[in-house]
Amino acid sequence: MLAPLFSIIIPVFNGAGFLDATLRSALDQSCRDLEILVVDDCSTDGSARIVERHMQADSRIRLFRHKTSHGGPFAARNTALDHASGDYLVFLDQDDLLIPGGLEKLAATNTSGNADMVRGLRISLKNGREKVMNEFLPDPPLEDAVFAQTRELWCGQHFASWAFSRALVEDAGLRFEPFIGHDDKVFLLYALAHSKRITVGTAPLIKYRRHRGSLQGRRNLREMFHDMQAHAAIMRCLYDTGHHDILAYRFPRWDFPTIAGACAWAATWGSPEDRQRFQETAREILNRPEIEHLKLEDDESRTMRSLLLAGEEPDATRFLRHYNHRLRRYPAWRVLWNTGAAALGRRSAPR
Repeated sequence: MLAPLFSIIIPVFNGAGFLDATLRSALDQSCRDLEILVVDDCSTDGSARIVERHMQADSRIRLFRHKTSHGGPFAARNTALDHASGDYLVFLDQDDLLIPGGLEKLAATNTSGNADMVRGLRISLKNGREKVMNEFLPDPPLEDAVFAQTRELWCGQHFASWAFSRALVEDAGLRFEPFIGHDDKVFLLYALAHSKRITVGTAPLIKYRRHRGSLQGRRNLREMFHDMQAHAAIMRCLYDTGHHDILAYRFPRWDFPTIAGACAWAATWGSPEDRQRFQETAREILNRPEIEHLKLEDDESRTMRSLLLAGEEPDATRFLRHYNHRLRRYPAWRVLWNTGAAALGRRSAPR
């Protein structure tokens, strides 16, 4: 039996309110050469019954169950990787939608048929309004690009917009690391770092339904901590794969602001124990030899790094509590800060 062109991987946890539409968006694709792997991560809301109903009508769906404990999306995705047989892997969240004809257009974008990664566009849907998410993209179409020579991809955004060659994933030994809400960004950067042929197209692939209950809309101390750890994993990946120039470019723009921002969040909202744990972890990351020579671009960031490295907790905490005004320079972090603060019923960062 020939392998399908696409394996669609969907981790599920209590997604009954969205799952029917998500499955239909995959089953109704004009490209029929696909399989759908759903991994139910101990749902309690009848999600599995929805999948089973669709399985009765379409044999392309396979259901796998985690029966002992809820592991998170990273665990479900790793389970699916063990069973996927498609030439290319596409990852959907339980509340995402594949755009009609998206897979067929994505396949047409891969004109050579041997790209390691192929990217379509992602559309954000919130309150009935759609927005094309094409930030950090080179001018398409782009065929057989190389990660190290394509600066727009260095941020590593929009994991769900990509199709990953299964051969790449297997040859590089890629797996999802145990970071809640941030495993995807690490996987994407590892894949980009190992890719030799990257194709970027103009066709929309996925519609991301933004809502209050989505994982990306939640921010708490655990997820802030995992975000900091994820950036440490990305920095390690770039160093180990020889992408030192990319690491030097990323560090002052994304990695350090995220690490310091997480510490600022904990210093403002967390307990003394939380504050200490965040700052100790930041110190471990910033003391790593592969980044000790990396430079920051302004005095405030250099001061903050020095305080975190020195471990002078009271001084660092006072400085970090005033860090929120720095978030103006990093719109994504301002949103994260305000979302987390709103969840706690606290004040938000200044706009």
